[in-house]
Amino acid sequence: GVYGYLHMDSWDLLWSVTAKAALAADLLRPHQMLAIVPGLLAVSRKTTLVRSLRDTFGEAAWGIVPRSFKLPDELDEWGRWVAEHPEQDTGLWMLKNNKQRGTGLRLVRTRDAFSACFESVSRPDLPPGLRLYRWYLAQQYITRPLLIDGRKFGVRVWVLVSDVAPLRLYMYGRGLVLFSSHRYDMEQLSADLEEAEGEGGGRQQDTGRDSSSARAPPPGHVTNYAQNENGEVWSLGQLAAHMGEPAFGKLWSAMCRSAAASFAAALPRCAQVMESVRPPPHACFQFFGLDFLVEEGGRPWLLEVNATPSMKMDEWG
Repeated sequence: GVYGYLHMDSWDLLWSVTAKAALAADLLRPHQMLAIVPGLLAVSRKTTLVRSLRDTFGEAAWGIVPRSFKLPDELDEWGRWVAEHPEQDTGLWMLKNNKQRGTGLRLVRTRDAFSACFESVSRPDLPPGLRLYRWYLAQQYITRPLLIDGRKFGVRVWVLVSDVAPLRLYMYGRGLVLFSSHRYDMEQLSADLEEAEGEGGGRQQDTGRDSSSARAPPPGHVTNYAQNENGEVWSLGQLAAHMGEPAFGKLWSAMCRSAAASFAAALPRCAQVMESVRPPPHACFQFFGLDFLVEEGGRPWLLEVNATPSMKMDEWG
């Protein structure tokens, strides 16, 4: 009974989790504002981000996000691509599900990936004996990230979408550079994967042991802050000083283009949802956290659009 959509006369601005805030979208009064944009789930989930980009840009989507395949729907397409493009296969794939904070990931070799993606998991709300596929997305792993002092890092930037008709978004210039707390070591990764394969980690399909078949990537290969609480954190200014202004300027421009392209890809879905709920004009806005990986040479890869970004609002001052 505490949710805002049940008390429409008690507020001017509703700031709530997406699922609950969405229930107020078609009930808004002219003076009220809502801190979600209906339809932007088209980019704020791992699978919908990939689908929206591919539907909008075709092959060019794989210049924004690493090449990805939805599981299990696109398993055959994934297998054909690997068979037909061996020169483009980095040999490693990151399997993902809908978990957050850097969990719900598994890094596998191409040769093990097609069996690993059939791993399943039970849930307390499911009938006895019923299991679900563990992995929702297979994404090509970027094996040559830009390193600083031997460590991999990710860039978190925050975006405010203030409108979608027309699309208007702002990217906050004071993002964060989040480092892994361990060195990036491909030789150790190879040894870890060999060990996992030797223990049957790449071949288990449905053992009933949820933890044993879902091996987390080695810590040097994950930059999420929740998994690296002792990791170093830089400002974007420090990254600019390290890279040099010309190189950082190109990186920033490329991240801005990727952000704009991603939200533009959501506009068809936004138009459909807005037509259904019909909120007052300019009544909806939303903050997002965008996570980028920077490859050698300074190319950014968008890995995730987070609809519930962690930040203190006074950081926007």
